[in-house]
Amino acid sequence: MAMAKDTKELYRNEFGDFFLFLKEYEREKGFKVKFLFPQDMSSIWKTTGRGGTAKVKSFPCYCCAVTTSSLVSAQPKEKCFRGQRCKQPVCYHHPMICDETIQHWEEEKQQLEQQYPYLSTPGPDLHKSQVFLSSINELRDELNPYDIQYQPSTLEEGIQFNSFINTELSYRHLPTNGTIREKRERLRSALEAEQIYGLMTKLVASIDHESAFCAVSDAIPCIMHGGNRINEKLFMMVLLEAWDSCVTNRDRERLIEAVENYINCGVFGTPESKAHWKLPVSKELELETVSFTAWRGKKVIDKLSDIAHLIMLDQDQTRLRQWQTMISKYLDVMKFAFRHEDFSDDELEDFQDLIDEWFYLYVQLVGLPGITNYIHLLGAGHLYFYIKKWGSLYRYQQQGWEMKNSVIASFIMRRTRKGGSGGKYGPAHTSRIEPLLKWFRRSTAWATGDATAYFLEDEVV
Repeated sequence: MAMAKDTKELYRNEFGDFFLFLKEYEREKGFKVKFLFPQDMSSIWKTTGRGGTAKVKSFPCYCCAVTTSSLVSAQPKEKCFRGQRCKQPVCYHHPMICDETIQHWEEEKQQLEQQYPYLSTPGPDLHKSQVFLSSINELRDELNPYDIQYQPSTLEEGIQFNSFINTELSYRHLPTNGTIREKRERLRSALEAEQIYGLMTKLVASIDHESAFCAVSDAIPCIMHGGNRINEKLFMMVLLEAWDSCVTNRDRERLIEAVENYINCGVFGTPESKAHWKLPVSKELELETVSFTAWRGKKVIDKLSDIAHLIMLDQDQTRLRQWQTMISKYLDVMKFAFRHEDFSDDELEDFQDLIDEWFYLYVQLVGLPGITNYIHLLGAGHLYFYIKKWGSLYRYQQQGWEMKNSVIASFIMRRTRKGGSGGKYGPAHTSRIEPLLKWFRRSTAWATGDATAYFLEDEVV
């Protein structure tokens, strides 16, 4: 246990040998023993060496190869891992990428370099290339002369397109002989290789191998943290919807007053016993990020549909109903996610169907600004992967440890002098951490029952 700032260096310096011991122990036992690492998102980024904040990092997800620019981009439905079960008009699923996938990509990258030498040593003219290939059927344009799918309608257009393809092939040092169909296929194969090569190169470069202490498949996301962060995000998106419709500062003040009064009287308190929650707003009357403890976040999300009705009542009623439908779907998703029992195969498929319905509605309402790492885990099907592999994630949530953190903070603030009175130096130096850890060790020993052995007469200590 270490009490310090949560950084990559802390994991590397203080916990590197801990993770190494666990890996060696698994190997020693012939992998009949398996260690899992349920964590919050920040910790997962550090222990897997992958991912980062959505819309900030180029590759924000530690599970897949999605980029910031493609977080809400449609994926080819024919390649979806759910197959015919993917029922929504647009597919947002992304396949998981494990360590074996990365190794396979590195090998494939070398093969592509052998097949297309210009990938590793591009010529000076390659930057002039104008042709493009869309991997999404809906985005292909047969009327665009720069699209590889372009279909000329006249002889003159065919001659121009043939010349265009010859130029593009020459940029890549590829043969320009054959029919226009053969040349198109040759160029299409090269463009597909470029997409794969570019993605693999960037993704492999984004992985911090020194921080990769555990496998992605073992880094189970904490549904308690995830649920709380998503609750906060949904509340903020509803609030921003109403905030953006405000014209004057007086409108914003009325909105702040309405939200605070409703939450203090109808969510955290009652009209007879009001709470004192305040909406975080800057001096310039700009909204700041809202943060709730887990129990407060759950109370807010349960009433979010009513809050949306309160603050969007004067707006487009069709859009208000869309928000309320989306919120209702989300509540159903969370009930499913926090169930204690393991899922059957059919129940898991139904769960992802429900997520897909919610995620589609959510993206239609808010688009990219509403996406966070935890929301992506749901929409991309990554939570589906972890449930299928490890069963109900409720047993892996960090609620117990978070409660212990709260107890520790209370102990420090109420029952210590936050460091004693002996000074920082010399023989009278008193430690801030040592007495806390001794108390923590004692309380843990009693909580687990280990301390009982010290008081049994027939037990030799």
